[in-house]
Amino acid sequence: EGADRYRASYVTVWNVGGYGIYAEDGEKGVIAHMYVSGAADAAYYIGECKPCRATIAHVVAELSAVGYSGTNSTGVVVRDSLWDHNGVGLLPNTYANEALAPQARTTIVRNTVTSSGLARVPIRTPLAGFIGIGIAVAGGSENTISDNRVRRSERYGVAIFPTARFVVFDPGTPEPGPPWRPRGNRVSRNAVTGSGRADLALASGS
Repeated sequence: EGADRYRASYVTVWNVGGYGIYAEDGEKGVIAHMYVSGAADAAYYIGECKPCRATIAHVVAELSAVGYSGTNSTGVVVRDSLWDHNGVGLLPNTYANEALAPQARTTIVRNTVTSSGLARVPIRTPLAGFIGIGIAVAGGSENTISDNRVRRSERYGVAIFPTARFVVFDPGTPEPGPPWRPRGNRVSRNAVTGSGRADLALASGS
């Protein structure tokens, strides 16, 4: 947490009750040549950073609740990696209960995402509602998703959703406020096949 110019390489993590590799409130990081399996939250997480200037490359995530989660992260590159049999493959997202909302300008390129939502995985994450999606953008803007292969997702191959803001009117009783509406996202040149409901989905309000 709060580490700048960090690097993590050639690490194996398996069967953990939370995150596999976790970086929060840092800048200019590199996560590369890793293997994570069986994480009950995200196998890889970069969040609450603006700008992040971080890269995830040449990693593998398997049998985890979420392959990659980026809550309120701006400027992350996720490339050239394998995301296999996770609940959700990749999920940049915006939530107001974390710092530095909204999420923006993540680049997801040349990844292979297979069989999301089609295996039993440990689940201890608030993002469980997205299980069955290969690549999802939840409340994020100006993201680029290109040149990826997404196969056999249980629900959607690539999907973009709004997420709710929460406003506290009384202490301890948050209520939904106006949503974070995704805008300016670009999805191009992907090969998306075999999804259970739709290969490409754009939710209302996006």
